[in-house]
Amino acid sequence: MQNRTTKITLYITVLVAVGIVVLLPFMPALLRWYGSLRNFSQAQCACILAAYVLCAAAAEWALVNMIRILRSILAGQVFVTANLRAVRCIRTACLLVSLVCLAAAFVYLPLIIVTLIMGFLSLTVGVLCQVLKAAVAIREENDLTI
Repeated sequence: MQNRTTKITLYITVLVAVGIVVLLPFMPALLRWYGSLRNFSQAQCACILAAYVLCAAAAEWALVNMIRILRSILAGQVFVTANLRAVRCIRTACLLVSLVCLAAAFVYLPLIIVTLIMGFLSLTVGVLCQVLKAAVAIREENDLTI
């Protein structure tokens, strides 16, 4: 059952990563359309587009690391240093999205919600990172005693 759940999560993660890449070329046109509905200036649209592109890059980085972790789990390697590094990358990606959205919130205030959510997610993943770090240390110590 666990393998099935991990595989499903892997497929969904890959699908989301592909979806972000597929949507990227359409974002300027979508943003122009949305900007016309909201009476955004060209400068506002450009700022929001830049924030989207930066956030999309950070999201892709996080998703690639999630894929690495999921493949590692499927291979039976859970508490390993590579997964710890990948979780740290995910935490950093969340923090980057939070900071980019904070800057963009000066142009489009609703992005403050994304800022808060991604900041909280960064903290949460940071806690999980510390738990994984302890688990890796215990596993390495146990490997040495055998």
